Amino acid sequence: MCYRLYINCLINVPGPGGRNLIEIQHLSGANIQISKKGTFAPGTRNRIVTISGSQSAIGTAQYLIEQRISEEEIKRARHTTLSGIIQ
Repeated sequence: MCYRLYINCLINVPGPGGRNLIEIQHLSGANIQISKKGTFAPGTRNRIVTISGSQSAIGTAQYLIEQRISEEEIKRARHTTLSGIIQ
């Protein structure tokens, strides 16, 4: 099976040196490919994420990726709030 999702290019799902991506692959058992920097879904600024493996592995990987995206969005919101307070 194969599943595709799209993530905003500003969200760093792979992490430093791909560490997060490797961890997600290890925990889920899925194979995950993310389009290269600058390669986006047509008409967007979203990178293409392709997840392959068993249905269970894909579901787990998708969940873990979505969790990582949520964590990044929370970090960005906190940073924006703190930057506004400091200025």
